[in-house]
Amino acid sequence: MNLKWSLSLVLILWISSIQLIAQTNKSENNVNYKIGFSTYFAQIDDFGPAFEIFTDQKGNIYVSGNTMDKNYPVTQNAYQKELKGDADAFVAKFSPEGKLVYSTLIGGSKREHHTGLTVDKDGCAYLVGGTHSSDFPVTPNTYDTSFNGEKDWGGDVYLIKLNPSGSDIVFSTFIGGLAQETADVVHVDAKGNVLIGGCTGSSDFPVTNNAFDKQFRGFEAFLAKFSPDGQKLLFSTFIGGSENESLTSITTDAECNVYAAGYTRSNDWPLTQNALRKHGENIKDSEWWKGTDNYLVKLDEEGSNLIYSSYIGGKSRPVQSLRWFAPNKLLLAGNTNSQSFSITKKAFSKDNKGDRDGFISVFNSEEMKLEYSTLFGGNQYDFISSAFFLKNGQIVIGGETNSPDFPLTGNALDSVYPVTDSTYNSGFFGKRKFFISIIDIENNQFIYSSFLYGNKRLSIYPDEKGNIGFLIETDMTNFPVNGNAIQKTPTSFVVGQLSRK
Repeated sequence: MNLKWSLSLVLILWISSIQLIAQTNKSENNVNYKIGFSTYFAQIDDFGPAFEIFTDQKGNIYVSGNTMDKNYPVTQNAYQKELKGDADAFVAKFSPEGKLVYSTLIGGSKREHHTGLTVDKDGCAYLVGGTHSSDFPVTPNTYDTSFNGEKDWGGDVYLIKLNPSGSDIVFSTFIGGLAQETADVVHVDAKGNVLIGGCTGSSDFPVTNNAFDKQFRGFEAFLAKFSPDGQKLLFSTFIGGSENESLTSITTDAECNVYAAGYTRSNDWPLTQNALRKHGENIKDSEWWKGTDNYLVKLDEEGSNLIYSSYIGGKSRPVQSLRWFAPNKLLLAGNTNSQSFSITKKAFSKDNKGDRDGFISVFNSEEMKLEYSTLFGGNQYDFISSAFFLKNGQIVIGGETNSPDFPLTGNALDSVYPVTDSTYNSGFFGKRKFFISIIDIENNQFIYSSFLYGNKRLSIYPDEKGNIGFLIETDMTNFPVNGNAIQKTPTSFVVGQLSRK
């Protein structure tokens, strides 16, 4: 190694250490986390790699995804123990200590993809996704037991409910048209009705007579609601304008009003008079690298009345985190590089610092007025994939960052940012880190902020005690799994929990 290169390397390391010192002394904190449990789990399917995590009131952690892994770890009570197609859906339940309670595959003879997950108060898991399998397991007397068709990237959407032990199907149904559709978001409302959302390219996708929007324009976002037994389609509606869109997040309030978010490229998106933002970014399909516009809508319980609709952000990734919290808080998070993003006076950060910054927005769900909105991140690329209110009113967020100056607290679990691509496997994700941060929005203060080992995609879900379940896609071969790990051999899928000290 020559002298010039040696001096350059020393300079890089010195600058990185200064950045680390600077970013870990910015905030006071009174919270500490350690890894409660962590384990490699399975190889996931890169074709339709959506995955989800849910934590129930007892602290049990549920995860879902899609796999091509012929050695996927199933339990003795599994509904399906062997891979049937090119890729099957899966769902697994872990105890708060990391014990595998159940794990099962679900699929047909072709491919399943884009699997979403939620769990009801009785511990029944619901999965939604796309399938190319005409023999996907469906149950009698449900809404649709016949496979409708497939095309290039998708077939029908499936909705399935499992019993609490993961050993059998309570109900399973198709919904779809002759072409293709997919879905990866599912939600159970206060009455036990099941809502799903996604996108469709089928002109004959079923919409109901009471639908807010019945017009198919080419590639539509859809929102559908099923009865608790999966037998009736209570409503199904398109939502959109003249260009492409999809629905990526759903939540409901105590009165079963429906809130949904997603992305659109339409300049004629249907807006209400009280919209926060009435103009889109005019991003064409041919300029996909610039991102998309996001939208936020509120519909009544019947899905027939559009109460609120607005553009939200712009030049961003699709919103993946939208949640309602009693009595009237609606929490939305994602990322943007729009120079006109709506922020409030009491914002944590008001200026775009990097290529794209994360954002956190809180609405009053009754009046649909913006109460708090801030940007968040460092000098490169940041994205918030999960956001939750904690019991004390603080907000915990998780996501991805390429920013070496991402703000951390002094007690961060992981504060090392890679200075060379070789820190991880070489490639695009070599300098990406995950983060988990807790913010007091009332006082604009960091409570906790840390990197989290990993470099592709992260989803989190806290329990009532503030412990944080996490689900990671990574190509790291040295993720810190602990002694009771189910699998220590590196895979692309890591499940774990950060325990609050």
